[in-house]
Parts: sequence; structure tokens; C-alpha cells
Amino acid sequence: MVSRRVKGIIHLIGLFRVIAGLATFWSLYWIFASVLERGFLVGNGEYILYSTIIAVGLVYDHLRTMRAQHSMIGANQREWKPRVAFRQTSIVFFVLFFYFWLSDDRTVSRTFLVTLAPTLFVVLLVSNRYVTSWLIKRAFRGKSIFRVLIYASKDGVMSVQRWLNERGSLGFKVIGIATDDAPTKSEVAGFKVLGQSRSLARILDHYRINVVLRSGDMNESREEMQELQSLCDTKGVRLVRSFQINHARRRPMSLWEDQGLCFLALREEPLESPLNRMLKRIFDICVASIVLTTVVPAISLVVWICQRWQSPGPLFFVQERCGLNGRFFNIWKFRTMRVENPDETQQAFAGDPRIYPAGRIFRKLSIDELPQFINVLLGDMSVVGPRPHLRAHDDEFAQVRTDYRVRHLIKPGITGLAQVRGYRGETRNDRDVIKRTRADIHYLEHWSVWLDFQIVVRTALQMIKAPKTAL
Repeated sequence: MVSRRVKGIIHLIGLFRVIAGLATFWSLYWIFASVLERGFLVGNGEYILYSTIIAVGLVYDHLRTMRAQHSMIGANQREWKPRVAFRQTSIVFFVLFFYFWLSDDRTVSRTFLVTLAPTLFVVLLVSNRYVTSWLIKRAFRGKSIFRVLIYASKDGVMSVQRWLNERGSLGFKVIGIATDDAPTKSEVAGFKVLGQSRSLARILDHYRINVVLRSGDMNESREEMQELQSLCDTKGVRLVRSFQINHARRRPMSLWEDQGLCFLALREEPLESPLNRMLKRIFDICVASIVLTTVVPAISLVVWICQRWQSPGPLFFVQERCGLNGRFFNIWKFRTMRVENPDETQQAFAGDPRIYPAGRIFRKLSIDELPQFINVLLGDMSVVGPRPHLRAHDDEFAQVRTDYRVRHLIKPGITGLAQVRGYRGETRNDRDVIKRTRADIHYLEHWSVWLDFQIVVRTALQMIKAPKTAL
């Protein structure tokens, strides 16, 4: 019931954005057609295709951000969110200009497209601020408002208080509570006490309750649960149960039902979807193929010459690292250390004498990582993901943070969210381990094609201007 209301309003908001985007496009088209020569725009079929691309881009952004939108419904609805509007506009124009580049289209007005970008940004910015609250008010009013009774212990009432305050705009009006914990009090957590559990049937009738929110108590027997369900069914009242899994958790979870059993996974993993894995693999193969055929051959020659000059030995350095599901693989890198290396498990550090002079530059600009695109084509790694470590380092870091090995649930990457956030180079202390692990797990739980694209772009920028932590 609650999820249907939230999903429904989110889809309405998404539909409105698509309509607003198309209206912006065709309104601007009409202005250009009216001001300029009539034949300049009118009758050009390419504009129909471009408007369709805009709609597809907005639909894609809507579908991939549904979970984030779910958490925002009912809270902060009237805030200006320029980052959201910028992201939506960027996705649309990335697809638009990608097609523009592939088709080499010369019929569409460049001035029109350049004008469309800031116009669409402003329209999305304004609609994101005002449309959500307006749609909610229109959708949940009058007969759509539920009269809610909270049936819970005192702690249970407290656990749903904040949720009700934030989601009240979805049409939930709390009439009061039924509890056995405070028989002498008239209010608990700001809600009126209407009676105890033994008078539940009378309360439902007298106050014309539509929804009973049973909160907090997971110790009920099956008979008690069935009795409450039967009472609500008899009275024609909806029964909703809430359980507080862990108050400290702030990560996404997934709930699904199958053949009469209800399952709760305490971590959302987008890359468990075969479609998402296919999209990520296509992205990996495309990027790796381009880099290995255009960049790596020339860079290999430069690295080989520097090695002949400063530290003769093999061009590549191959080392065993921990990958997906804890399986080990051989990682490829350009050798940046001297051949005489007594302890390969020791992390590189600032001023490390094992690194030859040119090798310092290669490491700082991440040039030494380029051969890992071979690992990407082989399927051992991805372009984006948690950085793979030695077995000894994994064992050491796992002592610092208990959920460290969660990083192994996805393929390791050449670059990752932790790296673009500045957590590169030597892991000097426990704080570094915690920050990197937190970033890697966040990536695992919030993966998207757009996030991968952002990380790749930020990594490319860091190769031009390396962060201070790079060695």
C-alpha cells in the first residue's frame, strides 16, 4: 500500500519531467521556426528523432534513480537541487551529442541545440522544486487520506514517529495510538492515546480507522498475528506492520516475495542483475579495446626506453591479487620498481628507493596501471571497481574493518570511487582503510552506468593533475 503510493507518485513525477522536456524542445523549435526562415526548421524529420532521444534520456535517468527518489518523497520537496537538474540535462545531452557525432548530422541547427541545453536545465530545475509537492497535494487529498491508528509499544511509537512526520504528505493522518505501555497518559510522542489493546475493536469503529500501523513488536505469536489480521479484515481496515531492522543502518536493502516466502537482503547489489552486468561488460570491452589499440602501444615504447635507461629488466610486472568472490588472478602492470625488490608485499611509500626515477612519474600519472586493460578483456577485472590487493594486505585490512571483504562481491577495477575521492597511494593507517572500504561498498550498492562514466572522467582528469596521495 505505502510502496504503491510512493512508486505511483514517483512515476507521475517522471512522466511530468518527460512531458516538460518534450514541451521545452518543441516550444523552442516553434520559436526558432517563427523567428528564422520558415523553411529552416519546419518539416525536418531529424528533430522528431532528437526529441525522442531527450525523452529516452529522461526516462533512463528516472528509472536508474528511483530508489533515491523514493527516499526523497515527503522530505525536502521544496529545496532547489541544481545538481539533480544538471545530471538530468547532462545525461540527455550526452546521448544527444553521441548520436550527433555518430550520424554526422548537418541538418540540425547548432544554435538550436546550444540554446536548448540551458533552457532544459532551467525547466528541470524549476519542475524538480515545485512539481513533486504539487503532485502529492493533488493526488492525496479528500477521500485519499487514510485515518491511521498506531498500535504499538511506547518504543514502537517512537520508531515510526519520524517516518510519519516525513511521509504524512502521502495521505496518512494519525488519529491516535493504542498501547498497553502508558494506560494513564493522554499522549505518547505527541500522539493521543485512544485506548489499550483490549478496546481495539471499539477504537476502529468509533474513530473510523482506515489503517492500523502495527510497529516494533516482533515477539507476537502466530496466533496473535492471525487474530489481529482477522479483526482488521472483519472491520475492513488495512493492516501494515513495520519492523526496525537496525536503527544505525543507512544503506539500501531489498525485499522480495517468492512462493509464499518473504526474503530480506540487507544490501542492495545492482550488479546482480544480468542486464546490468551485460551493460558493464560492454562498457569494459569498449573502453579496454580503445585503450589497448590506441594508447598502450605508444606508452609501452616510452616505458621500455625509460626502463632500458634507468632500470633494465622486464617491461611488465605480474603479481597475484585477490579478485571477484575472493578468487586470485595475475594482474599486469608496467614495472616501476627496480628488479632487485626483496619484499614485494611492502607497499610503496613516498621516496621509496625501489622506484626508479621515471617510475615515479608513471605511478603518479597512473600510467603503470594501463596494462590492466588486458585483465579487463580477460574478464578478471573491470574498468571501474575496488582496487585489488595482495592476499597479505587483504588479511591485514580485514582486521581493521569487519565488512572489508564485501569489496570482493564485485570485480576489482583499474580505478574506483575511492581513488577519484583521493584515497590513492599508500594505506598509511586504519582511517585510510575505513574510508576506502566505505567508498568501495557505496559503489557496490549504488552502481550505475552513469556512475561508471563519472568515475572514468574524473580519473582521466586526475591523470592530468594527480592528487597529492598519488605515488
